[in-house]
Amino acid sequence: MKTPRFQPGPAAHCGIPSVAHGGVPDELRREGNRPACAHVLLVLSGKGRLHRPRASRPVAKDNILLLQDARRHRLEEDARNPLNLFTLSLVERISRDAVRQCCVDGHALLESRSVARLAHVHMRRIHYEQTAGLPGSALLRRGFAQQFLGELLRWQSLGGTRAANGFDRDDPRERVRHCIDELRTTFHHPHALDEAAARAGLSTRRFSGLFRELAGESFVQYLNRLRCEFAERLLADGNRPVLSISFECGFGDLSTFYRAFRRHSGMSPARFRKRESCG
Repeated sequence: MKTPRFQPGPAAHCGIPSVAHGGVPDELRREGNRPACAHVLLVLSGKGRLHRPRASRPVAKDNILLLQDARRHRLEEDARNPLNLFTLSLVERISRDAVRQCCVDGHALLESRSVARLAHVHMRRIHYEQTAGLPGSALLRRGFAQQFLGELLRWQSLGGTRAANGFDRDDPRERVRHCIDELRTTFHHPHALDEAAARAGLSTRRFSGLFRELAGESFVQYLNRLRCEFAERLLADGNRPVLSISFECGFGDLSTFYRAFRRHSGMSPARFRKRESCG
């Protein structure tokens, strides 16, 4: 299948993030004058090599390239298997700084399938908004780009580099381990055991058994512990209403929060807050 021609996105006026779909961007094909712009490239298909000063490395499907400054890199595609990419161009300082934090020596090559899926979702959203041109488009494009970069930094800080080679989708344990890792940053979202098992492609019984084996506790116990540990931080820091904290931590109702918190800490939220304020 022929790779589509590179289709430049609209100019990044006022620093608005822009996504283009197609082959290798012109500014990465050759040496020369290039804008001081950070890039995030998602490889949808094909093969190539990233050339940088004194070194090069291969790139392939589901790889994510982060380039702090495109002027220091060149991307060469395989003539027999050309690259098909989503290219996110970032001009705003806050976004460029986020890319810089993800990079070593000005670049990073990530081989995580979970991050590739995350990038695919956000880049499609940005691409749609810049094409549709609806009211609020610029705000949404900035928001989607910064959300993706924030989640990428969070992934790295929680040990994402440990999973640099991605995970084996054919291994049930790896799929469950991926779910465990995701819950560490999404515990405040609504979660259900049967839905988590379905996403992992396992029966609820099989998923529950592997989850307990890998996490040392059940799905619900693990989820509630993360929520209650976060609730402890919120209770100890300020005077926000307990009801507000309950929903912020992901509990659907106050009574469920009270029961889970008492099992976790051995006391009510109010008593925990009083103890912390006295200490």
